[in-house]
Amino acid sequence: MGSKRQLSCFVTFSLCLLLAGCAGVGEMGKSGDAADQNVLGTTGNSIRGTVVSVPEPAEQLTSGLAENGNGNFHPDGSRIIFQSNRDGKWQIYELNLTDMSELRLHESDFIEENPVWTSDGNSILFVSSPEGDDEWNRDIMMFTPELTDLKSVTNSPGDDWYPVIMNQDYFVFLSERDSNVDLPVHVRANSVYLANLNGGTPTFLSGTSDDFKAPTVINDENILVLNKDDQIVLYDLTTRISQAVSPAEIVCGSSDFSNEKSWIVFTGSNETGDLLYILDTKEGVYQEINTGFVNLNNPRFSPDSKWLLFGAEVDGHFQLFRLSIASL
Repeated sequence: MGSKRQLSCFVTFSLCLLLAGCAGVGEMGKSGDAADQNVLGTTGNSIRGTVVSVPEPAEQLTSGLAENGNGNFHPDGSRIIFQSNRDGKWQIYELNLTDMSELRLHESDFIEENPVWTSDGNSILFVSSPEGDDEWNRDIMMFTPELTDLKSVTNSPGDDWYPVIMNQDYFVFLSERDSNVDLPVHVRANSVYLANLNGGTPTFLSGTSDDFKAPTVINDENILVLNKDDQIVLYDLTTRISQAVSPAEIVCGSSDFSNEKSWIVFTGSNETGDLLYILDTKEGVYQEINTGFVNLNNPRFSPDSKWLLFGAEVDGHFQLFRLSIASL
């Protein structure tokens, strides 16, 4: 599927070292066997690679004149949830990957974005904001389709968005709540917060000067993969130390972590175009995948790590695609 490139210079970034003090951030995860949790970082300037094409084209999952994006797999891999503006504003939809049927999961007068399943697959976290609100005062909601139950799990004057499930009890999210509210919305800093799915006051986990984007979680631990200054970094929630793991010459976007393979996938662009990158954190090698699409975004591993879900622009509209990576 693609040629592997050895990292010619890397520093060992061991999760056992990062997790040494993680018990202080609540009992969110289990430390596990350190020998199985090595994550390799890099100084960035050492990475080189060649663009390769995939042998099989990606399957387009959505179509039409609407925008479709921010897809996430259900924990059993049988379906995805995503946001679409096909009915005039962003709302949450589900796509069954067996029969390709679609279902609108929740109807609201508000704008609804960034959906993600809880770890048991029974509920959905998503971001909600009043339509037409110039300040985009986003808050995070939890919806249980079978019970048609909707509740607010965050509430603040600043934006709360990009929820990511840590485990059955906790999730992390980005927020501007402690940023300078006098600044324009698009330049406020996004910090990391921890919250309980049952509610309560979120815990502030990152520095006020940090500005993060697009978080995802490594295993059930207190390590996040994030975008900081257009680079992919590992961020220790306890020590608040970040380590770059992406090539310095690549302008990076969003990312995801495979618990099955210990891989990090991220979108990026360089002088050759827009690419998907898969970094094997155990072997210290990576692959560049040229999908042939532009404006790649929000890559997500399937639970078995045999598929990649991602968004891309086609004919002026954003759509969702699925790519087989079983041969990697």
